[in-house]
Formats: sequence, structure tokens, C-alpha cells
Amino acid sequence: MRAALRIVVLGATGFCLWALGAAPVLAQASPTLTVRPSAGTVGTTVTIRGEGFCGSAACSSVQLSFAGILVQDAIAVGEDGAFRLRLTVPGGLELGLKSVAASQTDSNGEQLLGLATFQVTLQPPAVTPPPSPTEPPGPSPTFLPTTTPAPPAEEAGTSGWIWGMVVAAGVALAALAGMAIVLWRSRRLVPVKEVRLPVLVPAPDEAGAPRPPVQGGDPSDWPPSPRQGDSGTPGPGDHGRTG
Repeated sequence: MRAALRIVVLGATGFCLWALGAAPVLAQASPTLTVRPSAGTVGTTVTIRGEGFCGSAACSSVQLSFAGILVQDAIAVGEDGAFRLRLTVPGGLELGLKSVAASQTDSNGEQLLGLATFQVTLQPPAVTPPPSPTEPPGPSPTFLPTTTPAPPAEEAGTSGWIWGMVVAAGVALAALAGMAIVLWRSRRLVPVKEVRLPVLVPAPDEAGAPRPPVQGGDPSDWPPSPRQGDSGTPGPGDHGRTG
């Protein structure tokens, strides 16, 4: 009985040890790979995510191939056994479902492989926008000559009257200046004649004394000459007269 119990305990312990040692291997034996989007044309940018790979430094990096074409090498895996990257679907692929594979070698030299698919579709034809409707050409614009409006009649008459006054004033000033020049020249050229007035000697006064001579003047202002019989001396006009 004791022997049988010992065998059971040893078997259970061994199974537990085997399960603990095989768990990492079983976990690493089933990596997964996803591609988003899962369909598109050549040149489409896709996001690829891998999980369940070996994150130990003893494992190799991951290589990624697209339809058997190596598109990415030396992909680093995190400690959680996952990686993520973006790439462009390579050209030259035919239409249809294509395989996407991520491979890695673990520390035991075993190959870890993650698989996914991508559907290559036909490039949609380029959409040509319809031509925009064109309007029929309209009549060409007619350009009218621009004319400068004439000034109002009132303004034109006022300006003419002002110019006429200015011209008349100029003519009057020129005439006055000409007359002044003529007078000035005639005054210099006409000689002044010397006029000599006659000297008249009046008759002697009543006492017989001679009077001073008078030059010019009005004869009515001269003193009267004495008549004969007034002083006994004949006057200038009494010569030849008889009493």
C-alpha cells in the first residue's frame, strides 16, 4: 500500500515538472499574425501585428515575407513576445489571396511561424471628373469714348469777363505810362523863352520928386500924372496943350 502511494506521488510530481517545463514551449509553438486591412491593391499601406513570439535575447529576430517575397528583416520582438510594424504591399503581385508569414528561431533552434493572408484586389479605374459646362460666349463689350464735359456757361462767362477786365486795366496802365513819358520828354526838349517886361517911369509926384520905376503891372495901378494948373508943371500928356 505504501509502495503504491509512493508511486502515485512520484508520478504526480513528475507530471507537474513536465508540465511546467513544456508550458513555454507550447506557448511559443502557436504564434499569431494579423494584417489590417486584410485586402487592398498593390501599394496599400498595412499594419501587421505578431503575438506569441520569443521575446528572449537568445531568440532570433523576426523575418516577414509577403507572398514569398521578403519585405522586412530584423524585426525586434518585445519581452511580451509581440511586435508591430507598418509596411507597403509590394508591387508585382497578381490578383488574389496572398500569404503573409512571420518566422523566428527560438533558443532551442526550433522555428516559430505566424501566418496570415491578404487579398490583392484590382486597382480601381481613375475617376475622371465630368467636364464643367461652358457658357456660350456673350457679346463682346462695347467701349464708348469718354468725353470731358464742357464747363458751365456761367463759369465760362465769368472767367471771360475777368480776363477782359485784366486786359483793359493793362491797356490803361500802358496808355498812362506812354503819356507820362511823352510829357517828360516834351518838358526837356521845349526851350523856355525869357520874357522881359517893360519898365515904365512914372511922372514926378506933386512935390516934383521923381517916382521909382514900375516894371510891368497893370497901368491902372500906376499913380496919376499931375495935370497942368494943379502944380504948374505939365504932365506927360499935356505937352502942346494951351490954357
